[in-house]
Amino acid sequence: MEDGQRFGQTLRELRVKAGLTQRELARRVGVDFTYLSKIENGAMPPPSQKLIMSLAEALNADSDELMLLAGRIPSDIAQALRNRETLRQLRSSYVRNMARSGANKTKGTRTAFRLGRLPKIALAAVSVLAIATSLWFASPTKAFDIAFPSLPTSGDVNGTYSFTVSVTVDAAELLPIQNVDLHIYRATNRATYEATSAGLPLGTTITPVTTIAATGSSGTAGTISITSSSSMAYQYGYGWVQWQGAGYSFFLPGGYGYGYGGAASVTYSVTWDPPSDWPVGAYKAELEVTANGTTFTKVSNTFTLDVSAPPPPSPTTPAVVEPGVTSVGSVVSLSGVFTQPVVATSGDGKVELEIPAGTTGKTKEGTPLSQISIVPMASPPPPPENGNIIGLVYDFGPDEATFDPPITLTFTYDPAAIPAGVNPEDLRIAVWDEQAGTWVVLEGAVVDPLTHTISVPLSHFSAFAIVHTPKPVPTPTATPTPTPTLTPTPTSTPTPTVTPTSTPTPTPTPTPTPTSTPTPTPTPTPTPVPPAGTNWWLVGSIIAAVIAVTIIVLLVVRRRAGW
Repeated sequence: MEDGQRFGQTLRELRVKAGLTQRELARRVGVDFTYLSKIENGAMPPPSQKLIMSLAEALNADSDELMLLAGRIPSDIAQALRNRETLRQLRSSYVRNMARSGANKTKGTRTAFRLGRLPKIALAAVSVLAIATSLWFASPTKAFDIAFPSLPTSGDVNGTYSFTVSVTVDAAELLPIQNVDLHIYRATNRATYEATSAGLPLGTTITPVTTIAATGSSGTAGTISITSSSSMAYQYGYGWVQWQGAGYSFFLPGGYGYGYGGAASVTYSVTWDPPSDWPVGAYKAELEVTANGTTFTKVSNTFTLDVSAPPPPSPTTPAVVEPGVTSVGSVVSLSGVFTQPVVATSGDGKVELEIPAGTTGKTKEGTPLSQISIVPMASPPPPPENGNIIGLVYDFGPDEATFDPPITLTFTYDPAAIPAGVNPEDLRIAVWDEQAGTWVVLEGAVVDPLTHTISVPLSHFSAFAIVHTPKPVPTPTATPTPTPTLTPTPTSTPTPTVTPTSTPTPTPTPTPTPTSTPTPTPTPTPTPVPPAGTNWWLVGSIIAAVIAVTIIVLLVVRRRAGW
């Protein structure tokens, strides 16, 4: 199991033992929970020393143990190992141990058994000693680098796009390289539009490569031709590298790179013929350098592929396309229907409109579109009340243009521009309603925190921006007001009127009958009585009770007379 997987598994066990969720732990150490999830799953290598120290403090764990598990040396130990006298003593001790083990070859089996029971701290010491040997020659300066020396900002879908990418391993680093892969993909839809050239050449030869493993709307990803010029040499041994603020160390069976006496580098000259049916828009290049399962990735800046500009109407009046303006007149019919897919982008590449073929696009006057503009507003509207605008406000033109069916609008946001405490998944795209003087959040937004993009369907042009507004405070507490429905319960209060059952006092048997208690019944005729019409049951029960009492009295008198 490689360092990333071992570290991730241990981190998950410590987090569960501490009773923390990924979100809670991420909040304590100041990182995004998705990044923490990838570390635990082994999808990303162990983090930097600073973050490991923060994790150890939050989980009440041994920071040195986590550092060694991640394949890194704590900074204080690394500083001590840079002392030549310390290294000399460690190396002498290591040599003595090796000599002692050689003298006891006949006891190899028992020695191996004992080594298997060595404490983890002893095994860690052996690792530190091995890495210390590399530090003897190494310096703290970062020397491993992946760069894109020449990357044009734009290209032609129907033409050829060329650039160079280089890998440099200086004397300060030990990084035998085992594999290099190149990817070229569409920034907003990598799953569909990606060209991959795997296993780029290494060594000292100059080798042209043409290899594709990608998918597109036509089943191809164009042609990639790569020429490499290298001063790499095949080496065996260990690896050590500083990459993006973190140190990595590992043992290798062998690979290309710096050995024990000089720098090494390889430069790739790339020529890409993109498929003609791929959409125009923002693209990126990515180089992956792998050493013993650890992958170091560098992504280029965004470059734009566009269709060839139509020939100028006359030599004296050349067509000028401004940044953020896309000409679509050649692909829109007289009825306003797009005859092929078009992707229009802003000048900075952060906003993109994807218009499928068959879409009807017209100006507010009902005429076919000839161009689309996406430019930042010079005087943008104020942000939403108690909210924020993330990035710039863009004005889309022509103003009030319409699309049927709706097209797709995609914003790329900068994670560093998001205010503290705001979850990227809560960001939305809003349109400025000039008549109402307010921002209106568009429905159907899809946020992708991995690619830092937000997409939403769009049917008309106006001013748009990424916004964040606080969630409304839930006011459902007003629902208890229906309690007044209990007011009907007072109707049960008339039932206590049953107490008149005490009327059995008129025990004189003959007298009750002539009184004919029903005579009081006429009294209910006044208007106040009708609400209590149910009193007829009460009157009937009283009469029944009187009759029952009379019968009982007569029976008792009769029995006594007979007795």
